[in-house]
Amino acid sequence: MVMEEARDRLRIIRRELKLNQGEFAGRIKISQSMLSGIEIGRETLTDRNIRLISLEFGVNEYWLRNGGPGPIFKEPPLLTPEEEKLLAVYEKLEPDRQEEVQKYAEERFYLQDHKKLRDEHWGGWPQREHAGNHGSA
Repeated sequence: MVMEEARDRLRIIRRELKLNQGEFAGRIKISQSMLSGIEIGRETLTDRNIRLISLEFGVNEYWLRNGGPGPIFKEPPLLTPEEEKLLAVYEKLEPDRQEEVQKYAEERFYLQDHKKLRDEHWGGWPQREHAGNHGSA
């Protein structure tokens, strides 16, 4: 059995992402011919390119370099840094204040969501005419 090399794993990643060589290469700022050369073993997969692939496509860098263990793709973070900060502040509040924040957020979301639906359907609220503009000839 032939051991899988990083270039083979690179091809697996590209196919998993359903990208042709030109699309994949463009995303990591190399030429399609360079990527082709890497995949057939004519060119070297550099540390720089491994890091770019990991960052651009969410690839588990260890897996790309060594072939496991672990998944091909990194798990996405559950919360953004902003959400983590907001949650940390929220958790420090007393329960009655947490309830107030939750109600406020739900009300704001309701208003935001309904404004968006209204704007999509009606193009916003109709403009009111001023009272002085009626009946002039």
